[in-house]
Amino acid sequence: MMKINWRSEALSLILLAAMFVAAGVTWSSAPDRIPAHWGTSGEPDRYAGKFEGLMGPPLMALGIYILFLVLPRIDPRKENYARFQGVYTVLKTLFVACMAALLGLVVLWARGVQVD
Repeated sequence: MMKINWRSEALSLILLAAMFVAAGVTWSSAPDRIPAHWGTSGEPDRYAGKFEGLMGPPLMALGIYILFLVLPRIDPRKENYARFQGVYTVLKTLFVACMAALLGLVVLWARGVQVD
């Protein structure tokens, strides 16, 4: 059974908390329409409301992070997780970091910063 090492989870947890703080701090100054998808040209091709645009990435990151924590306990082949625990932790952290970067771009856009 794979045990949770809270030291190795600290970066993910800090990033998750920072995402919620950034979304909350940006909420009042954000426009009502926030880009939710960008086309290949780099221009937004779908917009969302404030909730989806600002809270969507942190909520999705939290949900999938929790799934990453639960999966080793419900997978029928759970004994295999112990073999690649380090890599599994890195994957969890990279996922949360990518979602934090995405939210960072949305927050910058909402604050009027032009991001290429």
